[in-house]
Amino acid sequence: MDLSKGLPVGVHEISRRPANYHPSIWGDYFLDCVSDSMIINPLEQKQVQDLREEVRKMLMEVHDTSSEKLELIDKIQRLGVSYHFEEEIEASLQRMYEAYRECNNIYGDDLYLVALGFRLLRQQGHFVSCGK
Repeated sequence: MDLSKGLPVGVHEISRRPANYHPSIWGDYFLDCVSDSMIINPLEQKQVQDLREEVRKMLMEVHDTSSEKLELIDKIQRLGVSYHFEEEIEASLQRMYEAYRECNNIYGDDLYLVALGFRLLRQQGHFVSCGK
């Protein structure tokens, strides 16, 4: 065994071609570009804040064990804006869980609502039995 190159006898070193890629014609333009649409003016910022408060109000007004509350929480999460309403969602789901523990069947025979409630409570970390 010839150890001068660290390879066994009969094994040849593989030579690779260098990667001589040409630089992009775009350069760093898109890395440095800041779009004007990313800058929010004060009027838009006020509108966003008003809409957040409106959704927060909707979360607090709807009864905790209603189907409307479940669907509202589900839609907020699916839209990807639930991080704005974490405290309200957590409080609502906690009250739903307490109602579930008192009365095991708060949504009756509606399979959609039972499944939605099950998923939302489980995602929040509450133990909800999958059987009777």
